[in-house]
Amino acid sequence: MTRRHAPFGRVLVLYAVALSILAVAGLGVVTAVFYLGQRYILFENTLYGDIASPAKIGMADVKVVTVTTADGLDLSLWYKKAAPGCPTIAYFHGNDGDVRSRAFKMEPFLSAGWGAVFAEYRGYGGNPGRPTESGLYEDARAVIHHLADEGVPPTQAFFLGESLGAGVAVKMSEEFTPAGLILQAPYTSISDVAQFMYWFLPASLLTRDRFPSISRIGYLHSPVLIIHGEQDKTIPVELARKLLAAAPEPKQGVFIPGAGHDNLFALGAVDAIADFVDHRPTCRLDTEASP
Repeated sequence: MTRRHAPFGRVLVLYAVALSILAVAGLGVVTAVFYLGQRYILFENTLYGDIASPAKIGMADVKVVTVTTADGLDLSLWYKKAAPGCPTIAYFHGNDGDVRSRAFKMEPFLSAGWGAVFAEYRGYGGNPGRPTESGLYEDARAVIHHLADEGVPPTQAFFLGESLGAGVAVKMSEEFTPAGLILQAPYTSISDVAQFMYWFLPASLLTRDRFPSISRIGYLHSPVLIIHGEQDKTIPVELARKLLAAAPEPKQGVFIPGAGHDNLFALGAVDAIADFVDHRPTCRLDTEASP
């Protein structure tokens, strides 16, 4: 009996179908991992050091304070009162690290007499709780209320949001109307950033914590400064330009050639912030000595 072989074309079709099934199955696994683990990606809340001791990093004039959120969490954070007549910044840091690993960026301002409250989030820096979008908003509200208790109402403070913290700062500016809003390496929404980074997944549809700054910034009543690196590989500069276009006047965009995501303070952000913030000559920075 003659043995018949399947036509070569049919074999190729079966092979392609098998590969397609494997690819779809693999993509499904990756999609499930992304959805279930996205908060571990978004909130990289590694403890970098003991945030109970600012003096250990040369900030002896910064004190540790505790605030209580509306949902009952006691959070530790850092605060330095401004010298008379000098501005105060509420600083909302990005996803990776804690106040200890980020506070050095504010050193030029602190040395000039500016005040600052370094917001620390739930789950970061040894604080209790797990970070979520709504949770970070609660943390930020507690920080702003603390500033008011210190005699600095929101209308006299400047909100500075860095990377992930930019979405927090935009939301707080919608609620409280600060003297000015400074956004460093911001984004239109986390769902847009996720789609950029995970282009092979329907990431924008799967994002749980969205921080939709693009839908909020148009309703603000504070001056806006956006600072972004032209070579940012984490948050595309195009998202920052789109956010700037949606912001109301007065607004300013500083897009630094050659700068990436993490080196903005070393490549011009200090000067840009100093020019933007209204302050007295006695609080002027020595920007030539800035990092």
